[in-house]
Amino acid sequence: MAPTIRLLCEDKHQRDFVVRALQKANISTRGLFPNVSPQGKGSGKDYVDNTYPNEVANRRTCPHITLIVVTDADDGTVQERRKQLEECLQSKTKDDGGKSKMRFRPLEKEDKVFFLIPKWEIENWVYYLWKGEEVAESRAYSKKELPAVKYYDALRAKTTQENLGKFIADIRQNTQTLQNCPESLCEHGKEELKRIF
Repeated sequence: MAPTIRLLCEDKHQRDFVVRALQKANISTRGLFPNVSPQGKGSGKDYVDNTYPNEVANRRTCPHITLIVVTDADDGTVQERRKQLEECLQSKTKDDGGKSKMRFRPLEKEDKVFFLIPKWEIENWVYYLWKGEEVAESRAYSKKELPAVKYYDALRAKTTQENLGKFIADIRQNTQTLQNCPESLCEHGKEELKRIF
């Protein structure tokens, strides 16, 4: 039976990256239920912030569910974005039948909630895996600086898939074969993916 995975993310690019990573790790995506911010309906970040507490609540009522949250850190740090999500969880209240409102409790170790938080955008991770070149995470790239190749072409490219496979092998073997890896991917992302795999 395929594991049940809920995926909360800001956009389709993030969703597709996670699907590719899970497939490369030989994890079935048949039980994957993506919750992607509706295009053209406002900020993807706001959507994740507003939806996250309910996704955690759903995960807690169904212990067999794994929740993966993908959201950009933008100009903040990965740690700051995690803290923002924790604040969203603790500031949200739930109705317990109309009598009173209770706050969501903070995440605990037994909560199977994992975070993939690229700096600026997931496209930087894909660009790095595609080209193997260093990506500066201290700033956003303009459309002129990133390659003219479409995102999905880069995601499907043979070199991207090979490097994604190497990255997953590194996670499983606790090695580091890829060079110049973005910190948000090779440190923070690697730790979260290690917990998933």
